[in-house]
Amino acid sequence: MSGALVAAAKTKSKEPEIKRAAAMLGIKGEQAKELYKLKLQNTSGQLQKAVEYIKAINPGMNNKEALATYQRRPASLSETVGKYKNKMELLCLQV
Repeated sequence: MSGALVAAAKTKSKEPEIKRAAAMLGIKGEQAKELYKLKLQNTSGQLQKAVEYIKAINPGMNNKEALATYQRRPASLSETVGKYKNKMELLCLQV
C-alpha cells in the first residue's frame, strides 16, 4: 500500500490540465447553446414551409385549408360525405 502512495506522489498532478480542458469545453458549450438558440429562431419545420408554400400558390387560402391540402384530406365534412357517397354508389352498382 505504501508503494502505491509513493507512486501517486511521484506522478504529476493533472488537475491544471483538467481545469483547462473543462474551461475550453465550457466556452464551446456556451457557444453551441447560443448557436442552437439562434438556429431555432431562424428556421421553420417542413410542415410550416409546406403550408406557407401552398398558401403562396393559392392566394386567399388560410392555414387550416392549406394544412388540409398538404395532408390530402377533405377540408370539410360535406367533402368527406360526398367522397364516401360516391364510393358507396360505385360499390352498389358493381353488385
